Amino acid sequence: MSWTILIANVLVFVAFIAHTIWGDKDLRLLEPSDENENRSKLQEKWMQTRAGWHWVSFDLLFVSVALFLVNFTDWVPHEKFLIQLIMLYLFGWGLAWLIALIMSKNLPNRLFKLGQWILVWIIGFILYLSL
Repeated sequence: MSWTILIANVLVFVAFIAHTIWGDKDLRLLEPSDENENRSKLQEKWMQTRAGWHWVSFDLLFVSVALFLVNFTDWVPHEKFLIQLIMLYLFGWGLAWLIALIMSKNLPNRLFKLGQWILVWIIGFILYLSL
């Protein structure tokens, strides 16, 4: 067992729980009301956003399961490669998030208020320490 992989695993699993439960609560606040004249089109966009949101939730769960398997079983034949692949995936997530923030309209302190990119890069760095 690797403590660094365990720490990364716990962080990813907590992110999965937060993303799935509290994130969906936040998304429900944005659901179009019945009074809106463009409700059908807005409902479609809202549902796409919600589905995409939970796609990320599934990604977080899948990464958590993969880290658990690496850390607690012998089922993964090339553990170092899988850890490196997860690190690359997390770096890509963070980069895509950061680019989207930079390209979006200005929001004060947006890089830190919406700092999920920081979390995934920290987890990736923790995984780097495990190699």
